[in-house]
Amino acid sequence: AKRDPDIETRLTVNEAWWGWGVSDPKTNVSEIVYRPIANPATRVAALLSGELDFVLDPPLQDLARIKATPGLKVEQVNQIRTIFFGVDTGVDKLRHTEVAGGNPFKNPKVREAMYRAIDIDTIRKKTMRGMSFPAGIITSPGVHGYTEALDERLGYDVDAAKKLLAEAGYPNGLEFEAFTSQREDYRSMMLLVQEMLRKANINMKLNIIDHTTFHNDRKQDKGLLMPYSKSHAPVPSQALFGQFASSEISRSDGSGGENHSHYGEDGNGIDDILDMVSKEADLAKRNELTRKAELKILDDMPAFTLTTQSLITVLGPRVDLGFEVEAGYPQYVLNKARLKG
Repeated sequence: AKRDPDIETRLTVNEAWWGWGVSDPKTNVSEIVYRPIANPATRVAALLSGELDFVLDPPLQDLARIKATPGLKVEQVNQIRTIFFGVDTGVDKLRHTEVAGGNPFKNPKVREAMYRAIDIDTIRKKTMRGMSFPAGIITSPGVHGYTEALDERLGYDVDAAKKLLAEAGYPNGLEFEAFTSQREDYRSMMLLVQEMLRKANINMKLNIIDHTTFHNDRKQDKGLLMPYSKSHAPVPSQALFGQFASSEISRSDGSGGENHSHYGEDGNGIDDILDMVSKEADLAKRNELTRKAELKILDDMPAFTLTTQSLITVLGPRVDLGFEVEAGYPQYVLNKARLKG
């Protein structure tokens, strides 16, 4: 009915919808107002005061207090969403930062050094409050094509990271600039990663910007080390197409997609495998091709995964969604929602 970006979106019930009384009883909700509230403290205060009836992704540091509040229902399920870093490997010279050697990220030893310098268990405990689990590949558990045997991370090893940097031609370390969103989950994680990388003589100068600007800059290909996460439908290889197909390489004019690593720009990606996947109707064969693509990504390391998230929602005492939240693709069929009483 009305949309004011970054302020609110209002949805009103369609009285003429054909499905009322056919697939679902008619809802007693006449209007749904969605309000993006960037500040975590403000969001929690609105929830606890009863101003909000439904919150997606509450701040993890406030979860215990929310659970202890009478009338609020907290639901947690595994989410089909993996946090990962896209690393710009597609150019000989970095676009937005002057670094000796042109583009150190083109060297696989530099990428592995950064990977090994990140202590994922500490991130899970401090940033995620244990509400996630380590991810070795981008395909999440529960998705057709997921291979558990591949979902193992390389070990955390600062000394090995330093050695790899030296072998790559950076014995005195490396410095570059990156940016991230001010949103709590992004900001807190990147500040922790910044601290970890510093121990391996990697100085990441971090610019923290508002969430809208973050996504605008991301779409315009301004990131060098791009923190990103994406929820996918549980379809084989969808994440691989979205993040690693050369057709999805992000472009400075905003016309590209979400392949922030520029993987495949040199022709050495997984496009040939993805082409076979798109033509394969047999699910078992399609899953095997997905596994083959994951293996090549692990070998090439154009990006590296961090954690697979939990999906956490909070319902107020007035609202019944009309179904139990069981899977982690965070889109809801709101026509089933009802007000209690």
